[in-house]
Amino acid sequence: MAEIPLKIIFDEATQVLRDSAGTEITTNELFPSATFGQKFMVNVQITIDDAGTIYPDIEAGSTADIYVENDYSNPSPILGLPSDTTEDWWTVDSGSEYHYNGTEVEAEPASVYFDGTIATKGTLGALSAGEWAWDGGNSRLVVRLTDSSDPDTKADGWVGFKVVVASYTKPFIEVDSSTFNQANSWYDEGTELFRDPVITDGEMSFEVNANSFDFWNRIGTKNWIVDTTIQIQLLAPSTAENYKIIEFQFVCRNKYLGSNYTVDVVGANVYTKGEVDALLAGYQEKHITFVASLDFKTAQENTVYTVPADKKFLPERGIILTDAITGIATPPTYKWLADVTDLMPATVASMNAVNEYDSDDLDSPLFYGAGAVIKMEVTSAGTSTTHTGKAIIKGVLVDA
Repeated sequence: MAEIPLKIIFDEATQVLRDSAGTEITTNELFPSATFGQKFMVNVQITIDDAGTIYPDIEAGSTADIYVENDYSNPSPILGLPSDTTEDWWTVDSGSEYHYNGTEVEAEPASVYFDGTIATKGTLGALSAGEWAWDGGNSRLVVRLTDSSDPDTKADGWVGFKVVVASYTKPFIEVDSSTFNQANSWYDEGTELFRDPVITDGEMSFEVNANSFDFWNRIGTKNWIVDTTIQIQLLAPSTAENYKIIEFQFVCRNKYLGSNYTVDVVGANVYTKGEVDALLAGYQEKHITFVASLDFKTAQENTVYTVPADKKFLPERGIILTDAITGIATPPTYKWLADVTDLMPATVASMNAVNEYDSDDLDSPLFYGAGAVIKMEVTSAGTSTTHTGKAIIKGVLVDA
């Protein structure tokens, strides 16, 4: 069965965490947490009250930078430098080498960036395209851009730099931004199905990785728990500017280790995008759900799923759901089949009102191979005036 994500409900209006009943969470033991060695999905629902009213002010298409931390010992950000042909922030030295005239760069930078890409440090007076140097005699930055042009012709911030920071602490957890609001990463508790998160409804999902060097370096020899904060920095879709910060309590936990415990260092600190894609694909390729719409007024077999080539499928649970019904009368009789094999005896349905459903364990004796058809048969039509809904099959899909 697919792992159900950790559900977190945060009330933005009162700045508190709440449980599923809307009650404020006040004890450390109930705060969301990660223990060293864990990797798991998180679903965060942002609300504005204890009734679960959704937070309305997240922009469609937003992305996010997400960190778990308890101090502000930060590395240097990339600091953008101005450019303007009328102000002459940059002056040519020789050839295509230009020095910066402003006062922002007070000492040799730790690194220099051209259009967000780190540049190579070169030799003053002999810079190749895409290199920079520090003119120690005049205490100024010298660059030669990738196209050897005048930096004043570029946009503000095209040339940037990082200052030297003697030491800083890396966050306990830095979430891989590519895991933010992936397709099929939101678990809908009402339908018990995975779907896409809707960010404008205050829904955010992401991967937490506490099995990393950075997490170990921060908690490796400390006591059992460390109080931290998870900070979600929302970025505008058009500008990538940080327009909103949401943060709440998060607990990092230690655990006892044997002498041969190995930290997973793939991706250094987080899953790679390929790993996350494979993980999310696994939610559908291992424990998977298929849905078909149908009319309970028609006695017929309804195909819900056909097993694809190179796969085997084990049907585990069948669900029928009423979407709409009028003139309520006798409900239909139904059964589930795999090809011509009954997976259950014909049964009178009880879902005779909107959103009611019947759920049946299917005691299949075997996996069904490529081409097998999983069906829900209405063996005896209902007599309501209209009655439509869905047939839902859940099961395990594996490689043949």
